[in-house]
Amino acid sequence: FLTAYFGICCASYYDDYDVVEPLYSVHFAQNVLWRLHERVGFMLDKDKHVRAAVSGNAFLGVVNDFSSFLAGKIYLRISAERRRKIVAMLLALLNAKSISAAQASSLRGKLYFCMLTAFNKVGRGPLYAFTERQYSHATHITPALMEAILFFLELIPNMAPRCIDMVSALRSTLIIWSDAMYEASRGALGFVAFDPDDGQYYYSAYVVPSWVYLFFRALQTYIGQLEILAVLFAYLTLPKRVVCNRPVLHYIDNTSSMAGAIKGYWWNYSCRVLLQTLSSLWGLKMAPGFP
Repeated sequence: FLTAYFGICCASYYDDYDVVEPLYSVHFAQNVLWRLHERVGFMLDKDKHVRAAVSGNAFLGVVNDFSSFLAGKIYLRISAERRRKIVAMLLALLNAKSISAAQASSLRGKLYFCMLTAFNKVGRGPLYAFTERQYSHATHITPALMEAILFFLELIPNMAPRCIDMVSALRSTLIIWSDAMYEASRGALGFVAFDPDDGQYYYSAYVVPSWVYLFFRALQTYIGQLEILAVLFAYLTLPKRVVCNRPVLHYIDNTSSMAGAIKGYWWNYSCRVLLQTLSSLWGLKMAPGFP
């Protein structure tokens, strides 16, 4: 109503408002918002008013940093206070060796907003363990919950700010086609990429060794797993200068793998398999709770 009838640039989230106006009009816009609520008899709380700042505006524990806006960059990061509280909550669950449905629901919501600052929805997969507990009467910590708790205890304190690079939209769209095959117990990955900036094609293929399948449960076919690994294979193989800071149009011919990549769950699983594979090749030992 405010946008349509008063031309005010604002958004709402349940009982909160976000007025996004320049300095010369923001006071008028907020006054109209206040006066409208007076007229309908639904008063706002003056004590909860937060004035926007260039260096950091925290919404549900996520700081929006516009200090580098003129350089075409916006940074998102978890506030120091939210990091401290979440780590304390996770440690408390480990000490109590239990988690209720209400605790799982509260923690899942806080972690979800924190994960908005992460690259490509990293962390969305482990949230599923909290979702299951949210609709359960159980209280004990399952192996899945234990892995999720340890995962976030490692991730939250070490997450770097996420950079939204607006200049990247000025570059052309990189086009990638990835595919996989699995026949007669043999699998392979492949991709082709086209860079309109210089007209170059990039391509590569990889025969999957038999020991890689040991990281999955026994299945009749592994085409779904290989299709998503082919997606990951493309981004790990292409030069950084080709992929970074630009739009990407990626074609995947497997519906379930495409949906998994969009939602973020498969990324967590694939990264885990990849790290386990590299650990086996290089004789490395993964830290407890590492994704």
